[in-house]
Amino acid sequence: MRLTCIVLCWSAYAMIAAPATASTVLYTDRDAFVLAADPNHLITFDGSAAVVEINLPLSSYQVTFDDLLRFNFDLVSGVGWFPGDTSVVMGRSGLLSSGSLLEPVYALGFDVFGAAPSGAIGGFGFSTSGFIGIVSDQPFTPGIAYLQNPSPTMGTYAIDNVLVTTVPDEGNTFVVLLFAVCALVIARKVTGSE
Repeated sequence: MRLTCIVLCWSAYAMIAAPATASTVLYTDRDAFVLAADPNHLITFDGSAAVVEINLPLSSYQVTFDDLLRFNFDLVSGVGWFPGDTSVVMGRSGLLSSGSLLEPVYALGFDVFGAAPSGAIGGFGFSTSGFIGIVSDQPFTPGIAYLQNPSPTMGTYAIDNVLVTTVPDEGNTFVVLLFAVCALVIARKVTGSE
């Protein structure tokens, strides 16, 4: 029994103390991304779960979708999202537009369309239309950014059909771990009483 306890404690310590090294993979193929990421959220920007907050003193506004993805925009036409829109327009000239996730995730991907997109997702730059996605083996909080471009027309792009793989709720992980420990204790008592 003492040896089992020592082995369990050492294993737990080794998992906690091990340095976390993240491996991140960039995808440009939606099917390959879906296969690797197994996304559990789809945000389509149809407005059904959008919360808009306007900040007049700063001439900006925020739009939050599904309590998961928040965008910040300048309060000027040409960028952003408004009720009735089916995509989010990112960037034009010097206008502010950025997106961020409100909780850590394992994967983020979306469709990009526009004449000459100039953006970044989680530190990876992109400049073509199509699909872009990143998958990590460690939870992370990537952002979606518009990269400044000297031309007022270059760099404007829109995104749609955002796929996200969120991190499982830690409360459920604790319950499963507690159940496993209880099962181990019961199994030891049953085998010890024979």
